[in-house]
This record gives sequence, structure tokens and C-alpha cells, in this order.
Amino acid sequence: MLPDLDGWEVYQKIKAITALKQVPVLLTEAFSTESIYPKAKRVGMDGYLIKPFTVPELLTARQALLDGKTYYPFDSTNKSGNRG
Repeated sequence: MLPDLDGWEVYQKIKAITALKQVPVLLTEAFSTESIYPKAKRVGMDGYLIKPFTVPELLTARQALLDGKTYYPFDSTNKSGNRG
């Protein structure tokens, strides 16, 4: 947990920096469900993991982002889909 910002605010700050716009961001949250995926997609989030997650799942998410894809586990509409 972050003391003054939540993950969504950190994501927005990162993406507001021109030099970092193309850097993929994987948000992880402990207090969430997969119902948050539509919001994450709407704001352009690159990937989203709900804690607890396994090391293999983290590595799969990382590889998807490095391959230029998004990562939303449990989302049958766009699991590891291509980013715009």
C-alpha cells in the first residue's frame, strides 16, 4: 500500500511523463476483483494482477507486456491482447 497515492494515481503520473508513456505498467492490487478490469482497460492500463498471485503468473504478465500485449487474467475478452 502506498501512503499518499493509490496505484491508479501512480499509473496516471507515470503515463503523464512523456519519456515514460511507452513503458508498460503492470498494476497490482490486494483489494480488488476482476470486475475492475473494464476500468483498467478504459484508462489504458497495460496489465493488472490481483494479489495474491504466483511467480509464474507474474512472469507471464511481464512477458506479455514485454511482447507489446496487455495482461488481464480471468478476462476472456482480452487476455494478453495487443496494445494499440
